[in-house]
Amino acid sequence: MCKRRFVGGLLILAILAGLGGWQRRPLLAWWQVRELMQASEANRESCVARVVALEEAALPRLLDGLASADERACANLEAALCGLAVRWKTSDPRSAPLLAQLCNRLATFSPPGQASALRAATGMLNQSDEKELLNASVAQAAGD
Repeated sequence: MCKRRFVGGLLILAILAGLGGWQRRPLLAWWQVRELMQASEANRESCVARVVALEEAALPRLLDGLASADERACANLEAALCGLAVRWKTSDPRSAPLLAQLCNRLATFSPPGQASALRAATGMLNQSDEKELLNASVAQAAGD
């Protein structure tokens, strides 16, 4: 009986470890964005760097967070979105879907979230060099 419980416990532990490994990035994104939303001015930069390092895995949580009415949280999320913009530039294929999502979800954001989304989108569009033409998909997303 005791051996059966031990084997059952090991099996459950193995399943949980497998799920944790499989869902590592989404779980990490959830945690890091949560920490970013609560970050103070003093530790904002380190939280932003951790979220930006997660790239696409953090995007759903970043966009969901813009529904918050907390101005500091929205400013922190904006900093992360701007960090992604700097990292990706407008030539990156991930920029157009991000701009489209910001546009499509703008009505679901709180007023501070809307302001942050607009500033982040503007920052993303300003990342291109003056000599560099905007990618067609980015220009279309910006026009919508």
